[in-house]
Amino acid sequence: MLTTQNITTPNEKVIRIHHKKSTIHITAGEILFMRGYGNYTYIHTLDGKCYLFSNTIKHALTILGCSFLRIHRSYSVNPDYLVEFIGSDRVILTNGDQLPVARRRFNHLLEILTRQEAIPDSVRLN
Repeated sequence: MLTTQNITTPNEKVIRIHHKKSTIHITAGEILFMRGYGNYTYIHTLDGKCYLFSNTIKHALTILGCSFLRIHRSYSVNPDYLVEFIGSDRVILTNGDQLPVARRRFNHLLEILTRQEAIPDSVRLN
């Protein structure tokens, strides 16, 4: 059974997952993106691993805070790892993964990133 706990470190939230008889603490900064699948969430980390979290993506976002951007009904991304927008329907992350962006969320996503000046020079808009 997977459980979570809201653990606060100086600047980062942590999600706790029981995985193969051990407990794994994953900080928000270690997470590239999350993919929701019904009442479960797959958490994809910088080291290329994927962990199953037995709760909704909405609950995971509540624990981790508002630094993640909801780009699709099933996807939330860490904006620190965005590299490029492809058209208006996909983003590329630093590890090369391409994620879908919902049409209705694209303009809002650009607005948020522009307003927060979160689009670094390295992020390309195609």
